[in-house]
Order: sequence, then C-alpha cells, then structure tokens
Amino acid sequence: ARNNPYALEETVNQLNGRRILDLLGKLGLVKSYYLEDFGNELDLDQAKRLILEGKVFIELVAGGAASRMQESLLTEEVKLPIGECRLWGLDIFKIQNLLNRQREASQKPIYPIPDFAKSISLGVRELLALKRAVEDAFTDSTERTEAFKHLVIVIHIEDDIQTMVEKELVEHNFFGFNPENIILVNGGWGDSFIVTNGKVARIRQRVTWNHGYALLELDWIKGYTLDKTGARKSLNESNESVFDHLEQKGAEIGILRRINDLFLLYPPLALDIGMLALFRYLSKARGANVIAEVMTNPTAQKGGLALRVAPQERFVVLLEGLAIKLGAIDKELSNLTEQAKKAGLPGIPYNRMYMLYELKAVRDAIRAEHGIAMSLKYSRDKYEGMLSPEIPSGDITYLRGMNALAVARRKDALIDNGVLPLDKDYTI
Repeated sequence: ARNNPYALEETVNQLNGRRILDLLGKLGLVKSYYLEDFGNELDLDQAKRLILEGKVFIELVAGGAASRMQESLLTEEVKLPIGECRLWGLDIFKIQNLLNRQREASQKPIYPIPDFAKSISLGVRELLALKRAVEDAFTDSTERTEAFKHLVIVIHIEDDIQTMVEKELVEHNFFGFNPENIILVNGGWGDSFIVTNGKVARIRQRVTWNHGYALLELDWIKGYTLDKTGARKSLNESNESVFDHLEQKGAEIGILRRINDLFLLYPPLALDIGMLALFRYLSKARGANVIAEVMTNPTAQKGGLALRVAPQERFVVLLEGLAIKLGAIDKELSNLTEQAKKAGLPGIPYNRMYMLYELKAVRDAIRAEHGIAMSLKYSRDKYEGMLSPEIPSGDITYLRGMNALAVARRKDALIDNGVLPLDKDYTI
C-alpha cells in the first residue's frame, strides 16, 4: 500500500469477491415465486395463528446511518445532527422544511409539503403503520388483543438514538404492543481500522458493520425491554442471547426488514399476512427456510442482485455491491443482465432487503460455519485507507443448510391505490 495506493483497495475487492469468483460460469437468472400466483393455496388463517401463538418476530434495523441520504442532502448544503441521520430518527417533514429553506435562499424551486404532513420520526411512523395493520388484520376483539400481546418486535438501535427510541416507545404506550415483547438491541456497529505506513491499526471510531452483522450478533448479544415507565429490564439475569430468549419464548419465524421501506409505512403492507403465508407454503412445498423478496430492476443496477447457482433451481444467492467490483464479475453480470432483458426484464432482479427466515435453521447454519464470511468496506481519507467490516444480511444465503427462494409481487399496492404516481423508474 505504501508504493501503490490502489493495492489495498484491489486486495479488498479480491477478498469481497472471492465467493463470487468461485461461482463464475454457474450463475443464472433466479426463479421468482409470485405472491399473487398462489391464491387460495395460501392459508391466511394459519399465518394469523402463527402471530397469535407468538411464533413470529419482526426485526427492525433502525440504527443505520442513512449515508446515501446524507450525501444527497450535502449537495443541497443541508446537514443534519447525527441522531437525526439514524434511520429511526429521520423526520421527513423536518428535512423537507430544511431543504426548502436552503433552496429558497438559493432561489431554487421548493418542494411542496401537503397540509396534512406531520413532524414524526420514521420509527414512530413504522410502528403506527404496524399497529393499524394489526387492528385491520384481526377484526375479532379477542384475537386482536392476543395479537398485540404476542407479536414480538426486535429493534436494532445504537447509542445516538437509544434515548430517542426509548422515549418515543413510552410516549406512545408501546403502540399497543406488549412492552415485554419489544426487545431493544444496541449493536450492529464496531470499530474501524486504518492503514498507515503499511500497517493496520484499530481506531476507536464506531461505525455500522451493516445489517448482516446486526442479525449475526443476535446469537450472542443480550437485549433488553422497557417497563411502562421507561426503566430498562434485562431479558434475563443469565447470559442468554436474544436468539436464546426468542427460542425460549417459542418464536420460529423472523421477518427482517428495513425501517426506511415505504411499503412498510402503508398499513395494508405493514404486517403482510400474505407473504407470511407464502413462506409457510414454500417451506412445506419446496423446503425453503429463507425467502427473500426481489424487485424489478428498472435501471439495471449491479448491486444487491438475486441469482441462482445452476443447475440448482432452488438455491438463491444475493450479490451485494461490495462483492462485484472485479472485472471478471462485472463481465458475468453484464452477460446475465442481457439475458434478463431478453427474458423481458429491465435487469437482474434485486434484493428489497425483506427476508423471512426460520430461526432455528439460520442459527444452526451460523454456528456450523462460525459466522458469515467477512466483507470489508474500504475508503481513502487522511490515512492511506480506512477499513471496516460491512456484512450484508443477504450473505446468509451462502451458508450451507440455507435453502433460499426468491419471492416477488406482480402488483404494486402503492401505485394501484394512488399512494404513489406511476413512474417508469419505480415499479416492482
């Protein structure tokens, strides 16, 4: 690295792409199972019973840094305090007002804000939508009470938003859910490393290690809950992990989701009973223990892509952006993109980061392989380079024992119901 500033970056690219290099020539377009195609084959009542019996937990990744949004705002000379950049704390109303003030000062057109818009954090919006979804899905008052009592929610947080999250949960009376079943996990982050004078050294600069690490560490990290006054309560006096606690409660299925997912702010999609039913169907009919929703790729981007390993129709791998920076991989993806276009798709379908998984299967696979293979993020700054682990959740699809299937939707509820206008660059 001392003689060639690009040598380290190339080494990191080789490291991140090592698994894909082994698969070159074997990758093919994924088979997607469309939710709408199964109709009456899906048992929606059974899916609801899973929630009533406490067998389902929703996993919210809430502590991400929203770095791409920050970069976009900086082009408009808008900078947010660190806590307000974390996903839970994003207040779109406030951001839009700040942006408009800056644009007005620069004599640029402002963005209209509807009169009904409110200043609410993204985390609160998400849980309000989930609350409404539970109310709509369980019309029987007894079942509704049981659903609010037994649905488990795991929220990944970090230091900058911990107090905010706790305060908003208490202020909203936990959105009607059982406080003992809202589990807070402060994690998903770690130190970064610098390269200077040809040597690697750890520095105390905490950065996100990505949602895959947040998922992985549930196998050892301890979480906590709050009582109704906001006092913290450890899950258990023993050293049990969050996964231990979930298994002891009888949880079987996890739903990993991004908090900054517009679908999940729309109550008819916030609980998604149909997708839960599809997972149970594919588990029995195809042996799936993970399903990952994929979406149409209108701009043919090369990152977060869903592919299969030929000739195994049922084995899906998710290729994240860090893993595809080598020329040989880029060439393979270009060829596959052309295949997708010939099949009538704009590009290779990409990962929504909406994944349902069997807790025991994922935990067993993680333990059997001693974790998930490391990916690294590299950036140049005042040092010769900075490194930090960057582990995507989609990488669990590479673990032995994972039978991952891709699922998709033929209809877009947001467009069909007038929430969003039809747009050539936005469609599922």
